[in-house]
Amino acid sequence: MRTTTWGRTGPPVSRITFGTWQLDGDRGVFAEDEAKAAVRRACERGVNSFDTAQAYGFGASERLLGSAPRDELRRNRAEVVIATKGGLRRTDTGVTRGAGFRALREGVDAMLTPSGVDHIDLHQVHWPDPKAQFAETAGP
Repeated sequence: MRTTTWGRTGPPVSRITFGTWQLDGDRGVFAEDEAKAAVRRACERGVNSFDTAQAYGFGASERLLGSAPRDELRRNRAEVVIATKGGLRRTDTGVTRGAGFRALREGVDAMLTPSGVDHIDLHQVHWPDPKAQFAETAGP
């Protein structure tokens, strides 16, 4: 697997990132065992970069990502890059934007629990929130 350096001094990261959008259950039925096997196979082939998002099933894709290569994540967490996106929240009437610092922080906390990881390497705003000021989105 070809790699590049994560940031300026970070670990080598695969140039292919495994995206988990399709693992949220919102886009049809999939076999969870097969999805976990696909994540594990990607790890075996050298993929160490994974992308998920708060809106991908609001915990479903993170849970699956965390449970598939759990041993790999625990053993080599410093060598695995996990990117996620926040800024969308589920409400009683659907999904709404929420990119204020508090909403983003709550989304990070909600991602860490189902995935079983201790940190996120890259957090991005999934959808701009016209009600949140840039300085608020960036945080303190």
